[in-house]
Amino acid sequence: ILNAPNSTNVGSSMNGCTKFNSKLTLNMPVANNFSTFFQNCATLNILPVLNCPNASILSGMFRNCTVFNKDISNMLDWSKVTNMDNFMTGKSSANYNEAYYDNLLIALDEGGQTNVPLGMGSIKHTSTGQGAKNNLIAKGWVITDGGII
Repeated sequence: ILNAPNSTNVGSSMNGCTKFNSKLTLNMPVANNFSTFFQNCATLNILPVLNCPNASILSGMFRNCTVFNKDISNMLDWSKVTNMDNFMTGKSSANYNEAYYDNLLIALDEGGQTNVPLGMGSIKHTSTGQGAKNNLIAKGWVITDGGII
């Protein structure tokens, strides 16, 4: 458990942890900046439990986490997100489940945010996520991914 009840910027906290793959709970109720939090965590494949209701800046959060393959659609309150640039850069459909990406697109669309950059590497989505992706683009999102399967 990582407790940081008064921290606002916890970006890069776990960046580069090459051997970390244990249960993790983050209790950071006021933190908003999680940029590059797990970036380059080569062995990470756990779904963190996040008590982080104000998380909004997630740029590079899972960048180059090549083993990570979990459904994160319920991980956060996506209505607060303002930046997901390079969120999963370095990942592809070879190492991230397309259905998980579909679920994330749907959750982001339901979150209602506008004008957010989203970088998903070359991960592809299926027709299930295409409607949500179209809605996000109509809301001003700029999405970089591998397209539809």
